[in-house]
Amino acid sequence: KSCTQNLNLIAMTGVGGSIKNLLVLADAAGQNSSGYAVGTAGSIHSVLEDLQITGGCVGVEVGGNTNYMNRLHVGGALHSGCGGIRLGHSSTSGGTVGAYIVDTEVNPSGSDYGIKFEDCSGCFLVNTQSNVGSSYGTAILPAANQSVEFLFAINSVLGDSNGSDALHIDTLAASSSIRALNFTGSWTASSSGGNGVYVANTGGGTVNGVVFSGHRSLNNHLQGFEVKSGVVDFVIDGGSQGCGNSAIGADVANGVLFNTGATGTVRNSTFGVTCLGMAAQQGTGIAMAGSIADIIVTGNDLCG
Repeated sequence: KSCTQNLNLIAMTGVGGSIKNLLVLADAAGQNSSGYAVGTAGSIHSVLEDLQITGGCVGVEVGGNTNYMNRLHVGGALHSGCGGIRLGHSSTSGGTVGAYIVDTEVNPSGSDYGIKFEDCSGCFLVNTQSNVGSSYGTAILPAANQSVEFLFAINSVLGDSNGSDALHIDTLAASSSIRALNFTGSWTASSSGGNGVYVANTGGGTVNGVVFSGHRSLNNHLQGFEVKSGVVDFVIDGGSQGCGNSAIGADVANGVLFNTGATGTVRNSTFGVTCLGMAAQQGTGIAMAGSIADIIVTGNDLCG
């Protein structure tokens, strides 16, 4: 346990290290506003397994190459800028490579995020729950010269009962890059102040090829999915569902909203007003605002 606030407690370096079956009390000396409980920035092929981590400003600071995090339980600090697991904070150009987060629960209620990707190439998020009650459940926010690309997110709760968006994807700079993200069998639900899925390109970088297959975005405050200008080749497919959204009020928000300047495809999915037997709050199943081109919508159920 920590005897002083705002420390980096455990820093892994070298090749092939492992930490298993450990309780880390990072807030034993009080609430933290900086520092991490466990960090892997200097390691390769290291393993974190069966850890319970409480109270670090960042529970796990992930860097390095091909590091594995299995069966973790992570709680973040109740402080601005803090969260559960953060990937690539100190790297650029996708330099944090092949991180695996598997069978993990991240529950940093009151923090900024559950899991945050800043710079990560070929990373995996599998059978993991990133929620409840943080501002963002999962955030993908590369800054200048950072890249999040080739992400495999499988069978995971990306956000639930969050104060803002359950899944928030955006660039922070013109040199930021987000490419080829695949979300399969995932979940975003019950946001109390935002969208289920929000994808934007505020920094003017690259956002290309964000794909959802078999995704459920349900009962969110605003849109099930919102896609902003500058997002290219956004795809919803494979029996995805956007139901019961617009919890703010009837017909205020939609199942999917494409804004001017976005391109993408929605096919073989369900966005009916009462789908899954949920409250008939949601407005249009698939809405397009402003001047729209290069949007393909085919084979969807907008009634059930």
